[in-house]
Amino acid sequence: MKYLFMLIGMCSLVSLYAQNGFEPSEAAVFPPDTAGVNFLHQVVVTATRTPRTLKDVPVLTKIIPQTILNDMGAFTVLEALENIVPGLTFLPDANHGDKLLWRGLDNKYVLVLLNGERLVSGRAENVQFARFAVADIDRIEMIDGAASALYGSNAMGAIINIITKEVAAPWDIRLSGRLGRFNAYLADASLGWKNSAWSAKTAFTARGTDGYRITGDNIQNVRQVDPVDTYTLSQTIGFSRPKLRAGLYGSAFLSRLWPQHDATHRQEFNGNAGAFMRWQAAEEHTLHLSVNTDRYDSYSVDNRSGEEAFNSSGAIGSVRLSDVWTPVEYFRLTGGYEGNVESSHAPDRFAPNEDFHRTGDNNLFVQGELNAGSRWDVALAGRLTHHPAWGLRATPKVALMYRAGGFRLRAGVSNGFKIPSLKEMYYAFNMGNVSYIMGNPGLQPETSWYESLSVEYIAAKATFSVTAYYNTIRNKISTVEYTRYPGYTLPVLRYENVSDATVRGIDIAAQTVLHRFTLTAQYALADARDETTDLPFVGTSSRHSFSGSILFRCPGPTIGLRRYPFSLLLSGYAASPRLYNSYENAVIVQRASKPSSVWRAVYTQQFPALWSSFGASLQAGIDNIFNHTDPAVSILPGRSGFIALSFYF
Repeated sequence: MKYLFMLIGMCSLVSLYAQNGFEPSEAAVFPPDTAGVNFLHQVVVTATRTPRTLKDVPVLTKIIPQTILNDMGAFTVLEALENIVPGLTFLPDANHGDKLLWRGLDNKYVLVLLNGERLVSGRAENVQFARFAVADIDRIEMIDGAASALYGSNAMGAIINIITKEVAAPWDIRLSGRLGRFNAYLADASLGWKNSAWSAKTAFTARGTDGYRITGDNIQNVRQVDPVDTYTLSQTIGFSRPKLRAGLYGSAFLSRLWPQHDATHRQEFNGNAGAFMRWQAAEEHTLHLSVNTDRYDSYSVDNRSGEEAFNSSGAIGSVRLSDVWTPVEYFRLTGGYEGNVESSHAPDRFAPNEDFHRTGDNNLFVQGELNAGSRWDVALAGRLTHHPAWGLRATPKVALMYRAGGFRLRAGVSNGFKIPSLKEMYYAFNMGNVSYIMGNPGLQPETSWYESLSVEYIAAKATFSVTAYYNTIRNKISTVEYTRYPGYTLPVLRYENVSDATVRGIDIAAQTVLHRFTLTAQYALADARDETTDLPFVGTSSRHSFSGSILFRCPGPTIGLRRYPFSLLLSGYAASPRLYNSYENAVIVQRASKPSSVWRAVYTQQFPALWSSFGASLQAGIDNIFNHTDPAVSILPGRSGFIALSFYF
């Protein structure tokens, strides 16, 4: 019964910058009607890999709490990120997952984590965001710039850490669903329980659409979005005692894409499993151990016979052991080991008889955090990485924060690096008799230096921040076209270290609470250029982008002895044109997209505690109010509506 509806409603809208003193707990719990500015007291973990309150962590952090996802009625994680974070966009890529663009850089420079653990990327280095169930997310934390000192390779442009919910009550049951235009459906269910020592949660999500067609300004500017169905099943088991916390987790994701006028459909499976332990071995020492593995398999399936043809697979495995030593209240030292192994199997992409490749690294890392009185916070971190092909590499990071009244001044310098991917080193295949894609085992790692300076002002019911940053990338890997290459009749596109790049810009964020209204506004300027040509990158994000929201929350009428609160949200984003390459008559032509302005309105009605602990919420919304479409760079279908219903126990 796929037409059961979703989404829990309640709560506030904010997308704040900020950061912590040393907090002993790992989570902060607030009432569901908490005003946005109180999220400054939310505990975050991504910036330093240790729990710090958002307003006081020395590394600038963005957070999207669960209440924002609920209020906006987000259908997918991609939708939430694109609507809330200016400068972050996605390009449609039906064959290779979700292509993320951030500040002029593409997805390979953004490290995506699930509960702090690495995820495998597909053949185009894209993480499959459809596997994340929005209803099961507690918050999304995002760190800008290079963070290889703590996270190793790939952490050059940003880190997105998706953190799932924990069971907080003896029984936690949720049933929800949503239905929208083009039969876009979402059905979600979860069951959790908890006692004094044990907890467990099972969650299931089904999502899909019948597909649609977008027509642009001319007959060639058309895009067909194919029907798709996805299913996610996850299971967690936890054990907790005063000095010991441990758990097991696993998830399975299945995606089926049904191309129009094709005798086959594409099927992708993602599997994730792992375990973790946190043990307070002594008063000053806390040991952390985690093991994680993530895998994908891709197939083409005959629609009539059901026969499967293998396309590719990939896997990543990680193990990490660390000790957090807190000898005194104002100082904390974290150190440990991390090992990563990544593999890829692609018979149609790698050379014959060489269709499987593996790579890996070993890492030692250390971080010191000093809370120097009431004004200064300092974080110093470093990582030593050993890779069989490139030897040792050191990556440092320094972050400072100074407090003065309601002001916080933050400054940071960090080094990032990216090991060449298996694709970039070993691909060797004919791309439709148009060109030949050739890897290069002799590639060198890409490196970056990221500097940032920010000023933030925090008042009782308002925050304002300005951040300036400068990111330089060396040995950038791109494809170079050789029209005549020895031994080949087709043009050859070969991966090479060809250029240096700079990304510089300014972020401005403001938020205020006025009685029952919460207002947010964010602006991002990102100038990404190739230093060799001094030209902007093509096919990346907009130079100027803006996001904003107005949330009205009302206690609602009183019927009997109960109140029935409701909220009304208007939110969206706007962006300047983006450059892209268009293939026209076998010639590559550079074009500019239309400026975008995409807004939504969402009404949420709560029906709390109808009896006992049972409650419900009803949500209705209009997406893309101004009917913006541009098939050259987007898969937005135009104006559409949705309705969602949730039950919780």
